[in-house]
Amino acid sequence: VQYQYRTAGMYVISASVAIRPEIRATFDALPTVGNTVGVTVRKTAFSATPAVAAVGEPITFATPARPGDSRIRYRFTFADDTDSGWIPDVQVTHAYTTPGAYTTSMEVGIFDDDQNFSWDRSEPISLEVAEVALDAPESLTSNDAGRFTVQFPGNDPALRYRVNFADGSTSEWSPNPSTTHSYNAAGTYQPFAEIGRVTDAGVTRVAASAVRSLVVP
Repeated sequence: VQYQYRTAGMYVISASVAIRPEIRATFDALPTVGNTVGVTVRKTAFSATPAVAAVGEPITFATPARPGDSRIRYRFTFADDTDSGWIPDVQVTHAYTTPGAYTTSMEVGIFDDDQNFSWDRSEPISLEVAEVALDAPESLTSNDAGRFTVQFPGNDPALRYRVNFADGSTSEWSPNPSTTHSYNAAGTYQPFAEIGRVTDAGVTRVAASAVRSLVVP
């Protein structure tokens, strides 16, 4: 028999044997089934990290592995007219080229008889993809400090901000998106902002803003 569970949980499957009344037969004893089988039914789900990402930043999509059958396949739909295709891997990365809100989903299926068959689909996950921008003055008097602020949505504690001042210097990676800087020489500069994320290896740069034009007379 086949049976589809509608609710996640732990289930214990047992079996019993009986004789249909219309069968006229005599048995010394009915067959018995002495064992039970446990099964874990879980909800199809996946994660997307980070939930707020920059344009061009790789987002990791992952779902818990389903061991026991090498034919199981997964398909991640990214909602930008692309998907991962049916793959045996439970994790994949994808970067978006356009800012916006995306509603992504994931399917679980099986590869059998040279075809992929979908079993179940997860609840959708909403993502936000945004541009990195730099708020900076258009002009500064030489040696006067100006304020530079990295603009990016979200309050992820793993985010770090840095400004390249285009005069051979940069600010340090900081959880504070705002910093100050002064220029020693007259000229036209093109500063830009960067964002990074804290990893075990330190801060990994993931995206940068367009350059700004700043004049120091």
